[in-house]
Amino acid sequence: MFDYIKGKIAHQREDAVVVDINGLGYLININMKTASEIPENHREVTLYLYPVFRDDNVALYGFLHLEEREMLKTLTTVSGIGTKVGLAILSFFSIDTLILNIVNEDIKALSKAPGIGKKTAERLVFELKDQFQKALDEKTMGPVETQIVTKGIVDEAVEALTSLGYAYSEANAVAKKVYREDIALEEMIKECLIRLAQ
Repeated sequence: MFDYIKGKIAHQREDAVVVDINGLGYLININMKTASEIPENHREVTLYLYPVFRDDNVALYGFLHLEEREMLKTLTTVSGIGTKVGLAILSFFSIDTLILNIVNEDIKALSKAPGIGKKTAERLVFELKDQFQKALDEKTMGPVETQIVTKGIVDEAVEALTSLGYAYSEANAVAKKVYREDIALEEMIKECLIRLAQ
């Protein structure tokens, strides 16, 4: 019924945007990651929609990237994970890092996401591991593994920086600039802090 929406941003806050379509404003809920990727001066946006039907209304959730919407659909098939928790997971992890943690059965890492305790993390692994492992096996593993490791280190650095009080958007931007193949996590965090202090 709803696939995507394209129009001008009339208003934006951290958890939602209002997209104007011919004078009619549509309230689209977004997560922190999507909010950080929409430039402040962005006049037009295309968001892939995930509708949630309730008794009295329809809530729309939007993503800049189609794969994020599809991952939300997958996450909400797991018992105990609703839309809000799924959005929180996608704000905390990149898709590749999330898949890696599930395939590797890294309960500790998964439990760091908001709303995810040990039992929920275990359900994620139990219900999705085989599906994700099959998807990875069908790809060329070398480049995929390199991409996952890269994003994993960046995500860990961003997590450390946000825990120190920096905004996700600025932490994510500086971490991507600092990253290089031979850098260790501790060194990366130090370099990020130096840049953020300038």
